[in-house]
Amino acid sequence: MLDPEQWSKDDYLNALFVNADAIRDLLRTCNNLKTFFAKAVGDPANAVMTADWKHKTLMGVDAQGEIVRRDVPQSVYYFENHEILEVRGTLKETHDQLRSRILGALIIKKIMEIQGLQEWSDNLKKEHDVLDLFIRHPGSGDSMIDAKNDDARISEARQVLAELEKKDLEIHDQIGDPESQLSQVAAVLLNPEPLFNIDAVDLMLNRQGLLVKRATGKADSKIILAKCGLVDRPSKVIAWIRVNRGFTN
Repeated sequence: MLDPEQWSKDDYLNALFVNADAIRDLLRTCNNLKTFFAKAVGDPANAVMTADWKHKTLMGVDAQGEIVRRDVPQSVYYFENHEILEVRGTLKETHDQLRSRILGALIIKKIMEIQGLQEWSDNLKKEHDVLDLFIRHPGSGDSMIDAKNDDARISEARQVLAELEKKDLEIHDQIGDPESQLSQVAAVLLNPEPLFNIDAVDLMLNRQGLLVKRATGKADSKIILAKCGLVDRPSKVIAWIRVNRGFTN
C-alpha cells in the first residue's frame, strides 16, 4: 500500500522515497489516479509505479566494533522521477495492461529501427549520386597538375562509392521486403524476452540509503527490487502498488 503514513515503518517506502511528503506529492499530482477515481466506485486502485534508479559513492565513516575508519567509500542508492502507470481496479488488469505497454514499446522500437535503416539507406543514395556525378563529370583543369589531382580525386571517389554500395546492400539485407519487415515485428511479439531486461536486486540499506554489507541494527533493512527496462535504455525500478482514494486528497 502506498501510504504516506507508513513511510517511517515500511522499509520499501523508506528506501524509495526521501520522506512521507514525497509520497503525498506524487499521489496528489498523479492525473492517472485522479482519472481512475473520478470514474471508479470502489477502493483501492491497483497500479504500477516506476522510478529512475540512482547510485553514487560518498566518502564516509565505517565503524566495526571499536575500530573506526574514515574516508571509506560508501554506496548510496536513491530513486527519482516516480511515475504511476496502468491504474486499474484489480492487480490482474494492471498486469495485463503493463504487458501490453511493454509489447507496444518493443514493437515501436523495432519499427523505428527499420525506419532508421531506411533513412540511412536514403542518405547513402544521395551521397552515391553526388559521387557518381563527380566521377562522370570531374571538371578537369587545363594544366597537367590539375589533371593529376582530378585523377587522384576520381580514384578516391570510386573507392568511397564502392564502400557506399557495399554498405547499402548490407542495410537492405537488414531491412528486407515488406513481408520480411512484418516477420521482424511478429518475432518481437513471439519472443520479447531478449529485448527486455528484468532482474531482481537485493539491497541491504540503512535509513540514510547507504548500502551495508550486513545488518548492524533494527534500522537496517533488506529489500528486493525489480529492475527492468528495454535493452540499450536506462533501467528503472518497478513495483506493484495499491492506493486508497483518500490518499490522493
